[in-house]
Amino acid sequence: MATPHENNPLTLRAKDLAQRLGVSERHVHRLAKHDNPAERLPEAIKIGRATVWRYADIVAWLDAKAVHESA
Repeated sequence: MATPHENNPLTLRAKDLAQRLGVSERHVHRLAKHDNPAERLPEAIKIGRATVWRYADIVAWLDAKAVHESA
């Protein structure tokens, strides 16, 4: 059984983010460096040697993309 943290983590590594977005890890890293700011992932943070994205930032980014694409 999944814990609440697994369903709504505070941060996501590239592997987890790729899985949730349905893309490859390589594509996640491309999105992180995208030329178009509207397409670029939110800024990642470093925790030790790990690079992670805040879950809340990803949700806000997806929401903004949905609004922009529906306009």
